[in-house]
Amino acid sequence: MKSAALIVAVAILILLAVTAIADPSITIYTDESSYQSGDTIEVSLSARNYADGISVDAYVGLLTPDGWIYALGPSGWGGLLTAWMPNVYVPNGFLFAPTSLWWFDIPCSMPPIAGEGDYNFAAVLTYPSTFGWASDLSLAPFSIEGPGSSPTAHIDSIYPDPATQGEDTVQFRGHGEDSDGWIQGYEWSSSYDGILSTDEDFSMEASSLTVGTHTISYKVRDNDGLWSAEATQELTVIGENIAPTAYIDSISPNPATQGEHTIQFTGHGTDDDGTVDDFQWRSSIDGVLSTDEDFSKQAGDLTVGTHTIYFKVWDNDGDASSEVSHQLTVQPGQTTGTVKGYVYETGTSTPISGVQVSIGSISDTTGSSGFYELTSVPVGQRTIEASASGYQAYSASITVSEGSNSRDIYLTASVETTNLQGTVMEWDNSPIQGARVEVAGMFEYTDATGHYQFPNVPQGNQTLSVTEVDCYEEFSAEVYLYTAEKTYNVRLDLQDLAVPGNLEGTPEYALRNVLIWDEVECATGYNVYLSTDGGSHDELLNSSAVSDTEYEHTFDTYYMCWYAVCAVRADGDEGPRTEWIEVDPIQRITMVSIPAGSFLMGSPSSESGRESDEGPQRTVNISEIEMSQTEVTQKQWEDIMGWNDSYFSGDDRPVEEVTWYDCVYFCNQLSQADGLTNCYTITNIDWSGNHIDDAYVTCNFEADGYRLPTEAEWEYACRAGTTTRFNTGDADSDLSAAGWYSSNSSSRTHDVGEKHPNAWGLFDMHGNVWEWCWDWYSSGYYGSQPNPDSDPTGPSSGSLRVVRGGSWDLYARHCRSAYRRRDSPWLRSSYFGFRLCRSQ
Repeated sequence: MKSAALIVAVAILILLAVTAIADPSITIYTDESSYQSGDTIEVSLSARNYADGISVDAYVGLLTPDGWIYALGPSGWGGLLTAWMPNVYVPNGFLFAPTSLWWFDIPCSMPPIAGEGDYNFAAVLTYPSTFGWASDLSLAPFSIEGPGSSPTAHIDSIYPDPATQGEDTVQFRGHGEDSDGWIQGYEWSSSYDGILSTDEDFSMEASSLTVGTHTISYKVRDNDGLWSAEATQELTVIGENIAPTAYIDSISPNPATQGEHTIQFTGHGTDDDGTVDDFQWRSSIDGVLSTDEDFSKQAGDLTVGTHTIYFKVWDNDGDASSEVSHQLTVQPGQTTGTVKGYVYETGTSTPISGVQVSIGSISDTTGSSGFYELTSVPVGQRTIEASASGYQAYSASITVSEGSNSRDIYLTASVETTNLQGTVMEWDNSPIQGARVEVAGMFEYTDATGHYQFPNVPQGNQTLSVTEVDCYEEFSAEVYLYTAEKTYNVRLDLQDLAVPGNLEGTPEYALRNVLIWDEVECATGYNVYLSTDGGSHDELLNSSAVSDTEYEHTFDTYYMCWYAVCAVRADGDEGPRTEWIEVDPIQRITMVSIPAGSFLMGSPSSESGRESDEGPQRTVNISEIEMSQTEVTQKQWEDIMGWNDSYFSGDDRPVEEVTWYDCVYFCNQLSQADGLTNCYTITNIDWSGNHIDDAYVTCNFEADGYRLPTEAEWEYACRAGTTTRFNTGDADSDLSAAGWYSSNSSSRTHDVGEKHPNAWGLFDMHGNVWEWCWDWYSSGYYGSQPNPDSDPTGPSSGSLRVVRGGSWDLYARHCRSAYRRRDSPWLRSSYFGFRLCRSQ
């Protein structure tokens, strides 16, 4: 009823207003059409008076869907208004126009209005007219919305971490999300250095940051003026490395006399940005003397003369100081002693006459009693020697002191020897060149005729072995040597399968594009074949000879071979292999079977170093899979991809500087090479040189090809049944046995497989390089999944991919089994590599 009355009243007012010609008028409008709950609302009022001497009253009110709520005016509205609003400011509420064309503009303000809905500001001007008092009405509609929801800030990456002053430029990448608007402002700040930037992404030199571990905070502001909660991430800044300094404190006594003095060498090192860990003393005459910080040495152990003594140190970063030096004079000893004793036959008390015993240039020959005496021998460490016909030569160290020194000597009778020779050949008497033949601790390699020869082999039973023979079985046998000359020929059997030792047990391999550059010449009546098992002839290359040519052949999957070309008699008989040519095979990736099972994923709240996104813990069931025994190496990568951009070069080091997209592309390439079904469908590829910076990727987890492990598969395989922080234990020190990290890596990657494997035979699951996983990252993913869960594959979408395992540059807490990191899939770094997985 109130609304109906209002409508009638407003209609009457409007009718009255339009009947007057050049009557006064009023207009009201707001600065915005929409406000947030709690905003201060600004209103402008404009009035016009065209009649001289007419008294005018102005009113302002707020009209809601339910009727008039607030009003303001000098004398009210005669019952139309139901409440007063004293907080609305209207100056000069009562107006009087002194001229016939008078106007005014009045600013008004409204205190914050709580609540939501559609409203109207109303303004009324009352004035006398022909029919009595008339009015002019103006409405200004607006709406009030709720306060809106706060945005969310995300730190995408801070790279590199740690960063070194004077070397690195730190890249800060982040973004914000707002469910009811858009992002208008950004702020990055450091716990040490305050506000760093107000850009979404930015970079700055590490030298502009304070040395230490920063907590980097990032927040965003939306179009409603609301700020997000701060997202945080740690960044470690390392000071520019300073080389250590070495100091020689003292070398005493100086000069030093042989046989009299023990020389004390004292030094130390300092390092402004670390610790001094290693030391080296060396002499310009006698070379390296010690690797201790301080040490002592007998003057008699040094050469007589003036030495330049050099000292240098290394710090914990592996940097060496400059060498410092000091002069040391060593003088010959002035005192001597006497060395005397008897010479006996070993194991008896029978004296030996005619034995020459000597220390340096001082010598004596034993008589019938076996006695000798050496006089005027300089004191100190000396070498005493004895020799006699029919006995093995004797040499030993002796310390000569002033006065009389006793030393009995025992000589061992010489044994009869044999001149041993022979030939290593095939069963058809074809000689085998380059075979290693060993007997009685001596060895040599056979020549082009297969011949070997050893003079002076001790007579008796000896073991003769033949090793390092390509494509042949190794040989070992006992030979009996009782004459001065002995000939022993060896015939070797062909191996059934010739494979490198590090590939033992790998049954299948894909040989592709075998290039034969070597000259292969066959005798008349022989054909040249390609062998794929190191023995049998499988593929005919040429019916006669292959000489000075290149042959290329593409195979499907064959058994591994190491020597791939042989010549076989034309009649098809297995016959002699007259030529083998080495083919360097692609390095095989060893896959390890991971049994199906269940585990508790994530970390307990009590775990040291735990992050909030590692929980809550939940039970996850994992199906049987295969996982590569090591991280993919640079040799394995280059064999498939044909290029390698790794920062730390080495065939057996893990490949790095690869994007997530590069890794899934490699998986498909390797699957095709091994005749398997691709797991990934990759479209809309955006190439940047060798690398893929963006693509649309889906995964068929049922395919039998290679793929990246899911995050759950990775943690299950890493733990291998353990529940501790690392698969080797809970203490930071337990990590050293299994992984390379900041405390032991010397700031670089290492060859895969050098540390201890876990219980399932997987190497380097902790440290060395981060390993890309399939999953999109979500901090709340753990809490959103069923419990128990089976073979989860992560969120269906996102902007960051998960990496696991830690790397060579990070602290132990970042290498824990449960630690989760995320990075943009286009990111390349010397910290990032991967390993392979296959569904079973």
